Amino acid sequence: MSKLGHDITMVCASGKEFDLLIRKQKINDHFTIITLPRVKYAQYMTGQLWRLVISVFQALFYRYDIFHAFTVAQPQIGVPAWVAKKIRRKPMIVDWDDLWAGGFAEAHRPIIKKVLTKFERTIPYYADRVTYVSKYLGGEVAKLGLEKRATRIPNGANIDQIKVLDKADCRRKLKLDPNGKYLLSMGNTYFQSFRILMQSAGKAMKKDPKIKLILLGQIESIPDFARKYYKEIKDRIIIAGSRPFEEVPLYMGASDALVLPMDNDPIEYARFPIRFGDYLCAGRPIVSNAVGEVKRYMNEYDCGLASAYDDIDGLADNINKVLNDNELAGKLGKSARFVAENKLQWQLIAEKMNNVYKSLNKKLGDKLNIVILSPFYLPNVGGVETHIDDLCRYYQKHGHHTHVITYKPLTTSVKALRYEKKKNLEIHRVAWIGWGLFHKFEKHPVVQFLYLTPVLFVFTWYLLFVKKIKYDTIHAHGFTAALITNILNRFNKKPIVCSMHAIYNFDERKSLADICRRILWPFDHVFCLAQRSVEDLVAAGLPREKLSPYVQWVDQEKIFKPRNREECRRKLGLSNKFTVLFLGRLIDKKGVSVLMKASERVDKDVQFVFVGDGPMKQKLDEFAKKHENIISAGRKSQKEAGLYYCATDVVVVPSQYEEGFARVVLETLSSGRPIIASNKGCLREMITKDVGVLLDPTIENIARAINRFYKNTDELRALEKNCREYALKNFSDKNCEHILHYYYQQ
Repeated sequence: MSKLGHDITMVCASGKEFDLLIRKQKINDHFTIITLPRVKYAQYMTGQLWRLVISVFQALFYRYDIFHAFTVAQPQIGVPAWVAKKIRRKPMIVDWDDLWAGGFAEAHRPIIKKVLTKFERTIPYYADRVTYVSKYLGGEVAKLGLEKRATRIPNGANIDQIKVLDKADCRRKLKLDPNGKYLLSMGNTYFQSFRILMQSAGKAMKKDPKIKLILLGQIESIPDFARKYYKEIKDRIIIAGSRPFEEVPLYMGASDALVLPMDNDPIEYARFPIRFGDYLCAGRPIVSNAVGEVKRYMNEYDCGLASAYDDIDGLADNINKVLNDNELAGKLGKSARFVAENKLQWQLIAEKMNNVYKSLNKKLGDKLNIVILSPFYLPNVGGVETHIDDLCRYYQKHGHHTHVITYKPLTTSVKALRYEKKKNLEIHRVAWIGWGLFHKFEKHPVVQFLYLTPVLFVFTWYLLFVKKIKYDTIHAHGFTAALITNILNRFNKKPIVCSMHAIYNFDERKSLADICRRILWPFDHVFCLAQRSVEDLVAAGLPREKLSPYVQWVDQEKIFKPRNREECRRKLGLSNKFTVLFLGRLIDKKGVSVLMKASERVDKDVQFVFVGDGPMKQKLDEFAKKHENIISAGRKSQKEAGLYYCATDVVVVPSQYEEGFARVVLETLSSGRPIIASNKGCLREMITKDVGVLLDPTIENIARAINRFYKNTDELRALEKNCREYALKNFSDKNCEHILHYYYQQ
């Protein structure tokens, strides 16, 4: 995990039997180990209680982002984990890799057994995530009802430090018989598994007197129930004892086969033995009376021979098989190494755990599942629609998976599919009545709201809770989407953010302000198109820290970039004359009528091009028939729009209302063309005197400004030189990082 860039501090007990000090060891720049005192003179009431006090202090006062607890059945770990979660309010992970209730706890006195069982079965309820090593423990997790927050992550294989070594070389270094047959058992062997090992090895040795058994690991005493079988073969046992880690690969490399005896009890079914991963790394055949995860891996990947847990003869026969069949041994050994490298190497395990960390704190990750909810999306025409498309393009580019939930086009007659999938972008559309009702209801916001909300609400509910699309966050656009998100998120808590695309003047509309505040209050963050929008929402009663202005962006590499003016006119079939462009929705408040009338007061050699669609399209078409210098180009794609911007001399934005955001400004300036714009709303913040002209959007003022530039093209070209640089500085897709920052923060 430290190699993935996380700063890891591991707190554990000292490895010494008597150690009164707290010690700190830095392994690398990102990994530190802190060992706590250990006093191993009483079974329960010495070092463990001491460590409990110290660990609680650390949980309370140390700096950390995530508390990752192992073996929470033990109070000196379970209590600090609870403190980290409930008092420090930190994300907490419980790693479950051994069974205590019905397992290890059974070996303790009744009171201790109850404590261990209680902690093991209680602390996971407080965890944000639970990881477990085996299917057996997965069943225990399910019994607690925690499966939705749980992930199975096995123990790993140390392929970097345990490699496939030359057998002869290893035997030479360990001074072993180069022609001998060596069976290795590694690790501390307890309970009945030691008896099984002695019995099966003894039977195998009777068939093949050359076999010797190496016991690598600490053996304090021989259990009484195994003593008889041990005595029978003790002359053919090499007790290597505990060895430095660097010698362990040599012993495995010197062996012909590796044996893993197991007990038939819940403890063995629940665990994933670390030594099994070490065995796999060595590239030697494995034999075992396997149960649990060991049996599953051996059978699934054919990396060893597994007998029934109580079949002593079967285990002995398998030992003889691999020691006397070099072809079989080689095949099993290669399979074992394959599993280690491709399924269980620690890098893969760390990546799985890293995904768990990401799910707790998205700022640690870089890939999200995002739902974008909006009544409007392409091919519907408008700035909101295009902005959402830019969001989706950015997310596609950076590997995020996006679901757009929206209507089929409501304000235009263009057709659209109900479902589209474009790599990691999925678009879900629901049909609803169009007929221009959205614009007709514009002066009646309550009616407009009721028109947009119910059908989209039901459709969104269906996708989220019936189809159960996967998502990490919902990004709502506008009040309709915000209300739907507000309600549905109560049933499945996720981070939610909202973008507002208009200025509502709440200081003059108190009743609407109260509704707005109630709708937006649950959101983790609200994006505003301008600072004025921030102040508008503060006036509605929302806390300022929940709000931030943001700036949209456009594709400045492929679509909106400077091109040769004459060449673009030729491609579009336009006359090579001074050209004025309007691009946007053809509605009255966008200033379409004003610009049409202004065109009648401008020199007849000036060409006006209107690009867009909307309720005024028919009126514009009729006007164009009567005026030779008027072109009604209709709706165009973004790619075509890029050509129109470059074919023009100046773009006019004659908005008659307080614009929340004018995307046309971004596209125009990125294409290297200057602007004549209304001095309303966001336009005042977006346009400076270096790239355009702001004015009161009357017929006279607009006509005067156009005539001025027509007669003084040097002034116009001077502005033109500044446009692209200004756009690159202010309107690149880096602006999306501001939005993603808040996705990760939640």
